[in-house]
Amino acid sequence: MIAIRTTLRYVGDAAASPGDMERAAVQALEDLGAKWHGDYLPLHFEPSAFNRYGFQARSARYTKRKVARYGTSRPMVWTGQLERAATSSAAVAATSAGVAVRFSSGARALNFSSRRNYPDLRAELTAVAPEEPERFARYLDARVRERLTDIAANRAKQSAATPLWSM
Repeated sequence: MIAIRTTLRYVGDAAASPGDMERAAVQALEDLGAKWHGDYLPLHFEPSAFNRYGFQARSARYTKRKVARYGTSRPMVWTGQLERAATSSAAVAATSAGVAVRFSSGARALNFSSRRNYPDLRAELTAVAPEEPERFARYLDARVRERLTDIAANRAKQSAATPLWSM
């Protein structure tokens, strides 16, 4: 699980009731979860992931066997089963407290060995680069503002369509 905490404060927004803020935040968190799964999770399977996410170095013997057998030294990819399973589809569930992205990761591939030098694939799969939390916060801020604008526009539309009195 990735635990990132951020606080966003909004002052003077048109739709600033607590209920509106909660609805906007939940929708924005759901969008963020889908964005992480679609845009950031695939980066964990690229060769640059070793530096970006600080993955544990693989042994020279392992890398040599992998390149000889599969022609690639991409991290977390031996047969490609984990990559295909993790990036294919996901269920995103958001609440006001956070967002959960659940996907089939081929659990067996994440638990092959408990050897001392075996990398923690679960931790590597959910690793966050140092610059990503700031990107997530900016994205979340933009999405919350968009959602608040939508809520205010819908409220204005509804009040314009509803007569104040009937004849």
